[in-house]
Amino acid sequence: MISVVTAYYNRKELFTRTLETMAQSKVSNYEVVAVDDGSEDNQRLEPLQKEFPFLRVIRLEATNKWYSNPCIPFNIGLREARGEVIILQNPECLHEGDILNYVQESAARGVYLSFACFSLNQEQTGELTTNTKWKSEFTSKIQALDTKPLRDGESGWYNHSIYNPRAYHFCSTIMREDLSLLGGFDERYAGGTAFDDDDLLHRIRMAGLNIRIVDSPFVYHQHHYTSNSNAPSAEQTFRLERNKKLFFHLTLPSTCFRANGEDWGNQNEQNARNLNHEIESILLGTANYFEQLRLGECWQAHSKMVTETLLSNEMLTLIDSSLSVLGTIVEHRRGSLAGKLLWRSRFERLWQEFLKSNHARLNFEKSGDKVKFIKFLGKSASSLNLLLSSISSTKFGRFLISDSMSSAIQKQTQTTADWCHKIQTIKNTPTSLKNRI
Repeated sequence: MISVVTAYYNRKELFTRTLETMAQSKVSNYEVVAVDDGSEDNQRLEPLQKEFPFLRVIRLEATNKWYSNPCIPFNIGLREARGEVIILQNPECLHEGDILNYVQESAARGVYLSFACFSLNQEQTGELTTNTKWKSEFTSKIQALDTKPLRDGESGWYNHSIYNPRAYHFCSTIMREDLSLLGGFDERYAGGTAFDDDDLLHRIRMAGLNIRIVDSPFVYHQHHYTSNSNAPSAEQTFRLERNKKLFFHLTLPSTCFRANGEDWGNQNEQNARNLNHEIESILLGTANYFEQLRLGECWQAHSKMVTETLLSNEMLTLIDSSLSVLGTIVEHRRGSLAGKLLWRSRFERLWQEFLKSNHARLNFEKSGDKVKFIKFLGKSASSLNLLLSSISSTKFGRFLISDSMSSAIQKQTQTTADWCHKIQTIKNTPTSLKNRI
């Protein structure tokens, strides 16, 4: 008997088309074990069982879900499967050609078969619904296509022996006995995103199985991606990075092909949860894990708190008044008799830079934009500081502004510039942390 095992979530229309292609097989002794990982009510699969009697549905409730990786529902399905021959596949991968018959004739101990997979873009997937002849017409041309997608959801070969040999389980076959030796999918990946497929393929190689990519028959991967342009959240970034580190630092250097203990494939198994917690501690350290997981909330809240403290009205009033007085002093000396005689063009350039920044500062102060007000307050202070440094460095500078006055003003403007820089550094802390992940 052949057991097709898939982890399913909210793809009823796509999976229905997949089941329709399986129903066309000449093979009769098979089952499809679909593990529904907490789909919404209108996406549940039980209503399809009347139309497809070979379909078995295992429902997992979303309230019991502690994992984010399909390795858990896949393992549950593998435990429930009755066949000696296992097909692992994604629910959106519909069959082109009689894959079940090919598996019945070709599956063997020590052999892992990975069927070629062609990705359909959104428009091509839509054609499956509106044009009944489209698939047969497209299939006649597909063997000549040698493209692979640049990104997920584009048209091209996700898996092909020549054009893109990856051997992932978009649709693949392995004997139950071989899969039992491997221990199923590694449940250490449950707490993160992706890399469960890389892990399985690595352990298949370590176990010495013969990996073959079959170009015909093959599967079409139906488009299911959303056009969400938002950047991934801090938690999503962490989940992906977690499994990436797990694969490259722990799995890949190892020659061990066995995963899990004897109790794998149980959604409520506490050992799997404990193991995932330990993995996160090992990979990142408890403090680093917390920092990255809460990056979007914890550090932004901390930044906001510190910034608001430093932006107290008393501090702003003091610095604002101080800079205004300093600017007035310099302006008075510029218009004096000594200023008319000794003022240089480079002094004037720096003075105009100060006036420009100071004008922007006053405008943002009126509009209530504290962030930009602080930015231009710092620029104003820096410009005035540079002007005083330039004046002090000239031979007759002391006749414009005395050394003692120049030194006092420079100390105040430097303090103001440093304070503004501190504000901006704190404000940018979350961004710098994100770049370290």
